[in-house]
Amino acid sequence: MNKTFLTIGLILATANAFACLEVKPNLRVCPGQTVFPDSYTNPKGGKVLAINTTSKTMTVVSHHTGGVERFSPQQVSLRNACFQKICHGSTVFPDGFYHTNGASVLAVNPFTGAVTVVAKTTGGVSRLRSGQFSVGHGCLQGVCVKDIVFPDNYSNPDGARVIAINRHTRRVTVVSKHTGTIGRYYPENLSVMDYCLDYTSRQRNGQ
Repeated sequence: MNKTFLTIGLILATANAFACLEVKPNLRVCPGQTVFPDSYTNPKGGKVLAINTTSKTMTVVSHHTGGVERFSPQQVSLRNACFQKICHGSTVFPDGFYHTNGASVLAVNPFTGAVTVVAKTTGGVSRLRSGQFSVGHGCLQGVCVKDIVFPDNYSNPDGARVIAINRHTRRVTVVSKHTGTIGRYYPENLSVMDYCLDYTSRQRNGQ
């Protein structure tokens, strides 16, 4: 009896594997999965209805409109993909944002590295390349997220709090403790008033 169940399980697993599309090593898209096509402007994404393994396309129904379209793997972002440690659920701070809430990552396109995000204040959906957003962790030239800093152009004594870092543009995003406004600075234009203890000396000096 156990052998029978094992055989049935192997058959079902094999059938399911053929119904999926391998887009990258150890990364597959299967029917029933939610994906975020690059042409979508809503945060709900769509459900994969079927896979054509010959043409390597997926049939997707929009969770928002109910419309059906077909996409190649290069045209969609996936919840189970990551890019440079940015994954579904991560918070990022797009360079065009001037509020402290940032945006939540919905999915990542494993081919282009583009990140699909939804703004936490407006609900708007954007697609960003790695150089277009900052992340809410890490250090840059001794300045780390959560540090209290004093930008060179500040004239008030309150300083600012570091909320994010963009390693590509080499900019540090800060929010003024005096006005609540957002500013972006190079590390050399910031003096550290109070170090966050979440980071070690090695982390500060090595980035």
